Amino acid sequence: MPTRRRLPVLPLVMVAIAAGADASATSPIGNALNRRAALTQITLPAIDDCDDRVGHCLFGRPGQLCVIDGQECVAAQGGRRFFDCNLRVNETQASSPAFLPLLTQEEAWQTLPALEHGTKDRLPLWALATAKALPGTTAAVLELEYRHRALSPLDAVLRGQIRLVAAHANRCGYTQAQAEADLRRGGAPDADIKKLLEKGDNLPPVLRCARKLTVAAYTVTDAEVAELVKSIGEKQLVAVVQLVAFANFQDRLVLALGISREPDGPLPPRDWRFAKESKAMERPAWPTAPAKAAPMKLDAEWRSFSFSDLKKNMEVQKERPLRIRVPTWDEVKVSLPPESQKRELRIKWSLVCMGYQPELAQGWSACTKAFRDEAAMDRVFEESLFWVVTRTLQCFY
Repeated sequence: MPTRRRLPVLPLVMVAIAAGADASATSPIGNALNRRAALTQITLPAIDDCDDRVGHCLFGRPGQLCVIDGQECVAAQGGRRFFDCNLRVNETQASSPAFLPLLTQEEAWQTLPALEHGTKDRLPLWALATAKALPGTTAAVLELEYRHRALSPLDAVLRGQIRLVAAHANRCGYTQAQAEADLRRGGAPDADIKKLLEKGDNLPPVLRCARKLTVAAYTVTDAEVAELVKSIGEKQLVAVVQLVAFANFQDRLVLALGISREPDGPLPPRDWRFAKESKAMERPAWPTAPAKAAPMKLDAEWRSFSFSDLKKNMEVQKERPLRIRVPTWDEVKVSLPPESQKRELRIKWSLVCMGYQPELAQGWSACTKAFRDEAAMDRVFEESLFWVVTRTLQCFY
């Protein structure tokens, strides 16, 4: 439970940011608010520290002050979407469609690389937010999204189900609505869609694994993977994992941008293909004056895990039996374009992705390459972000 504290009266227009705490009239928080209001003849909001370290790292927003109204029971979590106290997505549309200024449709199409296939239909809102700073990356992500939504080796219903389970676990209303629309296009009844949102272990093994990969991937067991290999095979399993990985990337992108919904409803998948153009974009100069050092916050959990512990754990990981067979380079290179065959791949996860699902893997590689070229990030800063994310997710890699 986040820490509570009493503060002077704040305007009720403050955004409600909390972790789903119960603020009803009969709850301890509600009773405290009622007693305080009776004494002061004012409405006193509850303020929440909202210590959500994972949300802060992955969603890019700090913990924010919170108002919990005992009658309306409005709440939300730091850096994420609005929720009520039962963690249902609040349907109230924010006054602004995103945290960042959005290009117009015309401006975005002028900024993106030349369109080589498809028609200039409506772009999603997240693309209007990213096109100016990262046009090539935006184009690559649009192409990869189409592959997952329309060209995936997974059948339409299964990929829609996986996408919905991931979006719901991430509390991303934007992609949840999109996944539901894709399922309906694939013929799934509304009753079946609703069942996917229910908690518990009633989901099929592949969907339970997709949810687990989203919420706590490090808890997936060898036995669970073996069960999926037996039921759907290694090739399909890799497609499932790649879809869940893309889903989590896209959900965090959308949540960080503050986009809640498309104005006219979820957009269908679009078969767009763009010219491969990516170059370093103009960036503000790095500050030359030394920044004031931030106060050091001692975190016992993080400090208890040393670099030597990391090295030991990596050695243990190397000795573990593989969950699926790693294809050889000779097997992988035949499915790659000629320019990608010149340098031998030795990274095992790359061999797995390229070997079993080359189209999806190459689509993701196009995204990372375009981002590297356009963002031109400081390497130390980039690796520091990578460390924070992998450490938070307890990923040995």
